[in-house]
Amino acid sequence: VGGEIEALFEGQDELVPHLVAQVCQRVLAHELTRVRALPMDSLASYSLLLGADGLLNSLVASEFRRSREALEHLVERHPRQGSPHAMLTQWHVFHVLQGWSDNEAADVELARRHAALALEKDPGHSRTWVADGTAKVFAERDFAGAATSLLEALRLDPNCATAWARLSECQTEAGEHDRSLASVLRAIELSPLDPQRFIYECYAARSCIVAGHFAEAAQWARASLRSNTMHAVPHRMLVAALWLAGQAEASRQAATDFLRLLPKARATDGLTAGSRTPTITPFMRALEAAGVPL
Repeated sequence: VGGEIEALFEGQDELVPHLVAQVCQRVLAHELTRVRALPMDSLASYSLLLGADGLLNSLVASEFRRSREALEHLVERHPRQGSPHAMLTQWHVFHVLQGWSDNEAADVELARRHAALALEKDPGHSRTWVADGTAKVFAERDFAGAATSLLEALRLDPNCATAWARLSECQTEAGEHDRSLASVLRAIELSPLDPQRFIYECYAARSCIVAGHFAEAAQWARASLRSNTMHAVPHRMLVAALWLAGQAEASRQAATDFLRLLPKARATDGLTAGSRTPTITPFMRALEAAGVPL
């Protein structure tokens, strides 16, 4: 569509109403997105949400427990908000994967419930679709359904690093190893200082180990542990990758380091959550052979 420049500035061209309407729609869409993205309606609550996020991702047991208390307080205080439910979904996933859960079935069900509530309360925010995808994998092993949810998160926000990282897990499961690694590298590129970078690096390790690139998997697992040594999953990835790469002594040492940090850890922690017929995989057998009990 064209118009005379002078007529545009004088407000006389027929293109002007069209431009005004388009600008108004863009401004409105931007403001709606901004409002939806603001998880709380007060600075105190927003600060508490950020604090809970930091405590959760620290994976220090005492701080981790306090993060749940803060999030449940926010759920009570802001019953219409989806963000605390989305974070509680992740809390229950971590609770199992860290080997801290005394009742995995209960944690699985609570992860599913919080994800559903997050999506119900805020279907226009990428974070709630990420929670839905996370729960689909964790509670149901539904990788295809999770991919659909994560793609919706990326439609809402193409720069959502967490969605890219979690999508890589679904692509790994589908055998799309190159796309999987590309997705997780996209997540790291989008948010190189993200406090959840250790999770993204863990997904990169998973992508490589499933593809049979064990040396590269070990490198990514070590990178994840440098970002957050308290995260149990990359410890498992490192032990298994080294064992499968034929580095038995290094694998046993990694297993010793892992069990020193988390003495109650098991090779099967969280890896059979949501499965109706849990099976012992070659990955678990590698962990067992290196010294991590089933």
